[in-house]
Amino acid sequence: MKTGKSAGTEFRIVCPCCKTSRNLREVSKVLAQVVPRVRDDEEPVDLLRGTEWGCDHCLSSGLAVMAKSDCHHLGRCGCPSWILSYYDQARKCARCSEPFVFTKEEQRYWYEELNFYMASVPNECAPCRRLIRQEHSGTRRLSVLIPRFKRGETELLETICDIYIEMGKTDRAMQFLAMARRDHAKSASVLKRIKTIKDRIKSKQSE
Repeated sequence: MKTGKSAGTEFRIVCPCCKTSRNLREVSKVLAQVVPRVRDDEEPVDLLRGTEWGCDHCLSSGLAVMAKSDCHHLGRCGCPSWILSYYDQARKCARCSEPFVFTKEEQRYWYEELNFYMASVPNECAPCRRLIRQEHSGTRRLSVLIPRFKRGETELLETICDIYIEMGKTDRAMQFLAMARRDHAKSASVLKRIKTIKDRIKSKQSE
């Protein structure tokens, strides 16, 4: 490990969390994490460049939280992805375009509990991610229920439409009802249920 210029307090480095220039004494907590990884031809601060970390002030104030040193692993490209500290990161949702925060607590859960790649970040806000999961779940259920309905299990009519409505796809529910009306034009009970569901959908749309 080299012991040159950076061994003194004159060396400055900008904290990624608070964007403040800090000397080495002000980043002692994260430096303690990287020292065991430093090679003979490196300085400790070399491993701070291009990584995620927080200065001592950010860690003490709660703006950042220390990451587990044994949870760092290779990223998708095969290169080490070091995250020394987690701090809230502002992002923009790719689905609704609204700003959201990828919190330090959520990052810790992603990378230390779920063992996600450290290059992985959410592209959507939490509400949109929930909607996406609901859509995937609804699509799987529909792939099972619709064929059963077509085979004659007409009691599934309301369930299928409710799934479409939960997914926010009332237009698809109306298309399904049109198909059901065409295929069961001679069934008075099915036609009555179709009308009831249509009225419910239209009432919901007018709210």
